[in-house]
Amino acid sequence: MPIFSIICAVYNAQNTIKKCIDSILSQTVKDWELLLIDDGSTDDSSKICDEYASRDNRIKVIHKKNEGVAATRQCGIDIAQGEYMIHVDPDDWIENNTLELMYNSSKSTNSLIAICDYSLIDNSGVTYIDQKPERLDSLSMMDGIFSGRLLGVVWNKLIHRDLYKTGGGNFQPDINYCEDVLFLSEICNGPAFPVSHVNKALYNYDKSGGTSITSSKFTKEKYYSYRAFNRALPKAYSRLTFKQYADNLSDIVIKVFTNNILSGREFYREFKSERKALKAMNCNKQLKMLIILSSYGLYPLCRQFYKSYLSLRK
Repeated sequence: MPIFSIICAVYNAQNTIKKCIDSILSQTVKDWELLLIDDGSTDDSSKICDEYASRDNRIKVIHKKNEGVAATRQCGIDIAQGEYMIHVDPDDWIENNTLELMYNSSKSTNSLIAICDYSLIDNSGVTYIDQKPERLDSLSMMDGIFSGRLLGVVWNKLIHRDLYKTGGGNFQPDINYCEDVLFLSEICNGPAFPVSHVNKALYNYDKSGGTSITSSKFTKEKYYSYRAFNRALPKAYSRLTFKQYADNLSDIVIKVFTNNILSGREFYREFKSERKALKAMNCNKQLKMLIILSSYGLYPLCRQFYKSYLSLRK
């Protein structure tokens, strides 16, 4: 059994996947398996993955039909053999001592999750992002994620397999927005356990391509993915506070209203039971009032007021 299982969900990443895999091949520790889960790529990603696997028996490739990132991550988890698991996205790369430093951090503190800082690469340059929780335990980590101070992702977290196997965590195949937050919520839903932190940017998060679900146009299909996450969250994380739920709902409903995604009837159906949370939103007072009134069936009228409001601001 290898020490590390590195899971990479691959979809149409022919321009970046080589750099990603090369960064794993350069690790200072060698006892790992790399699971390249090809989610029905239509470019040369599949071919590139197979070429690497033919040269190194630690690399395994699974080709499957396109199902989305959540099902693809879960496919990797289901076959992983390592004591620890970590995810790497195919358009990113890791520093050559990532596995070594995160493993040492976990072992020296008996922690089940080791977190590292990361470098954010976008069109404006490179930014160092600190990811240390206020306290080194799972509850503080989740509080940091829900407050927005920490990023709710699995790729900067080395996670012991016990949390995958006994913590009840699974990626839900129909939820491809904030799927990592939902998964982390599930494995952290029990009693608090220790986490550790490596104060080095070991992961390089490349947003310069702008290919993620959060960077593309907001559509009705995307809304339903957002909403599925929002509805699943309270069940996944029993410690979720009302404020945390309302803040999450606020992000969604503001996008829906300002982008005019739903019809008046659809808006009423989706949010009539959420009025208490809507009233707790922390946003512009006028916008908040229009959203609340829309939940009572006044969406078309409120949208007209909103358009007039925007025209006056120009």
